[in-house]
Amino acid sequence: MRSVRRDLRLQLVRKWARLIGGCFGVPLALVLYGFALHEAMSGTALQTPLRVACIALPLITIGLLLAVRLRNFRMEV
Repeated sequence: MRSVRRDLRLQLVRKWARLIGGCFGVPLALVLYGFALHEAMSGTALQTPLRVACIALPLITIGLLLAVRLRNFRMEV
């Protein structure tokens, strides 16, 4: 009985950790990735439109991939 309760508690903790990690981790990862791209591109001598494209295209791609993953997200562990 103890092992069943322990497993249920552990399953509940994993479920909420996954949800909270997704809610805070994904936006934080996107912001850090965008900041790293901006810092890397600021040292180059590219023109402004090309610099914006080099920053925006990877962020848009990651955003679309995350949207697909979130559409199929299930709360179960």
